[in-house]
Amino acid sequence: MDTLCSSLRREVIHMFESAPTIDTASLEEVATHIDRRVPETTPTELETTLHHVHLPKLENRGWIDYDSRMGEIHYHGKDDAEQHLAELTAVFA
Repeated sequence: MDTLCSSLRREVIHMFESAPTIDTASLEEVATHIDRRVPETTPTELETTLHHVHLPKLENRGWIDYDSRMGEIHYHGKDDAEQHLAELTAVFA
């Protein structure tokens, strides 16, 4: 629950879950995707926050591998990710 309580982490997961053929993306691609859906921040602010806070947390929880030097994210996901996203979106919306 702690992992998915952040809207930005949910958006990272949503990006990969909504395009199941994509399992790797750059930090810039993820920030651009989130910026379209959550326009309160700039892509630069998103990249900084994702890099320092959200991607390491997702990596520590086993959702992704994040190569911070290359800015590459490889998504592993979870079998019940879509269900968790739907439930949490309803709670936090």
